[in-house]
Amino acid sequence: MTGRQTKQIKFIGMPLNIWALLLLEYAVFAGILFGGAGTWDWMAGWVFMGLMVSSQTLMSLLLAKHDPDLLAERARVLPQKNQPTWDRIILLLLGALILLWLLISGLDAVRLGWSDMPDLLRGLGAIVMVASLWAVYFVMRQNSYVAPTVRTQKERGHIVVSTGAYARIRHPFYAALIPFFLGGSLLLGSWMSVIGAGLITVTLVYRCVKEEMYLAGTLDGYAGYMKKVPYRLIPYIW
Repeated sequence: MTGRQTKQIKFIGMPLNIWALLLLEYAVFAGILFGGAGTWDWMAGWVFMGLMVSSQTLMSLLLAKHDPDLLAERARVLPQKNQPTWDRIILLLLGALILLWLLISGLDAVRLGWSDMPDLLRGLGAIVMVASLWAVYFVMRQNSYVAPTVRTQKERGHIVVSTGAYARIRHPFYAALIPFFLGGSLLLGSWMSVIGAGLITVTLVYRCVKEEMYLAGTLDGYAGYMKKVPYRLIPYIW
């Protein structure tokens, strides 16, 4: 555990700054989602928030117990010194797309009422969304260097992880995260936001390509890992 973490006050085993970041994220998500809907009386919106909040909070608590260094790394929201400029731009774009995705979901499904989503697809969306979140958690448990920013974490002894899911594909974190947005769109009942989920997916795929090019030149052993594991996101396909 780092010195930074040992000095922090904790609540239920997790530093207060992590709680603050989570609460801020939840407030922003809810504000934009229900703001787009124009009402708080939206069951699908509350189900979405409930599943996301409960899953992400529990995941954070588990990381605080099993890998506090990774949790601290993921809480470093400010740009890092050795983070390439292109990644800063991509993260800004991703943030804007995700907020737009939430806004469109509320506008389309409730305020404007353009979409009519079958209940079966809504239920499937909820399952996909939760499965995606927990797949992300299990990937993080396999790789302690899954930072939100693209950089070589020399201060943490950054090494190439090539076991578990990383033995099959090079970017299991992205593969786990991408279905969250499609599942969320279906749960919220918005066909328009499915388009938004597609734009987010394209951006994440582009980032994973840029990321491995960067790591191949900065992280010892990554170029060899790329030759050993030829697939990025889908085994035997790409």
